[in-house]
Amino acid sequence: MKSLVITYVNSLGAAGPKQGERVLAPLRALGTVLIDLSGVVQWTEAQQFFDADYPRGGRYHWKSAHLSGLGDDAVDVLLDMTSRRPSTAATLDIWFNGGAISDVPATATPISTRAFPVMIGIEANWTDPAADRVNREWSQEVAAALKPYSAGGAYLNFDDLTDPDAARLAHGKNYDRLVAVQRSFDPHNVFRSRRGATG
Repeated sequence: MKSLVITYVNSLGAAGPKQGERVLAPLRALGTVLIDLSGVVQWTEAQQFFDADYPRGGRYHWKSAHLSGLGDDAVDVLLDMTSRRPSTAATLDIWFNGGAISDVPATATPISTRAFPVMIGIEANWTDPAADRVNREWSQEVAAALKPYSAGGAYLNFDDLTDPDAARLAHGKNYDRLVAVQRSFDPHNVFRSRRGATG
């Protein structure tokens, strides 16, 4: 049986339908379009678009890597690791950032990773508890393989909750300032979170 590689492109913009069509036109011209779900949707609908892909009770171990670019060597790593994923539900998602998000200084908000043009979402997704170890190891192996191309930092939605330094890594140089704010407004840590900057 011959394997088939399918690329799924997801985008979200607020500039209006005409601008959206201009942005999507070159992507549609790259190859055979199997399905096109693009269109105007409500914000709440966009927020729920992937809910069915991550059902309650599923098993998930996510990580992220910010890259300064997407060169051939990094692409080779992604292709190799995709071919070795232990679950067909696992994905390596390429997020292209930049634009308005990078216009805001890294220290202006808690999000310190605004300047990185590419983020890789490493999503180990599976259902069988017996496969926990192999799937977790795969996501860690992907992160390690991407490390030579990484610009540092982490994305809060994809951080490793088992890593005690995940919040510091995600907040970068904003971490100490956020700890001071948290201690000032919530000295008893009532609003604690495993992703929070609590010092």
